[in-house]
This record gives sequence, C-alpha cells and structure tokens, in this order.
Amino acid sequence: MKVYSVIVWLILALFAQCFSADQRDIEKRMVLKSGRGISLGVVITNPEAEDLQKNKLEGGALVKKVLDDSEAERIGIEEGDIIVRFAAKFGVPGQALQSE
Repeated sequence: MKVYSVIVWLILALFAQCFSADQRDIEKRMVLKSGRGISLGVVITNPEAEDLQKNKLEGGALVKKVLDDSEAERIGIEEGDIIVRFAAKFGVPGQALQSE
C-alpha cells in the first residue's frame, strides 16, 4: 500500500447520491489537481481503523477506484492507497471531504 500527498483544488462530481448512513460507505468521484496542474481521477472513502494503525496514520482517504485513463492511473495510484494530505491539511479523514 502506498501513501500519497496531494492538493485538492476542485471537486467536479459526486460518485453517487444514495449511500447508507455509515460514513465508510460514502464515496465521491473526484478530480484532484496538484500544484503542478495535473488532474487525478479517483473514487475515495474512509479507511478502516486497522489500515490507519498499520500505516501509523491519523486519518486519510482510501482510494476505492482509480478512473480509467486518468493521471492517477498513469502515476501509479492504485486501489487501496491512502491519500493523507488535502489542501495542506494532514490526516484528513475521508468524511471531511464531504464539506469541501
């Protein structure tokens, strides 16, 4: 499992509108832009507590899916990776992205 740091500049679309109330089930389709203007396409959710503990992380966003032909796919972001930095916020849990 790889751990990535990226800056979120733009959320283009929600992956779906109806999910269970469990925060771990809430996913978003996002296009992320880094400071270099590279767009990344990923679907994220909250990581399980044991994944965070195993990687010595306080929070993050678990990559559930990498969109085909996206920059994320080209640079090697894979399903199961954890993104730990959004817009200079460290350890941001996936549910925090809902309000951005």
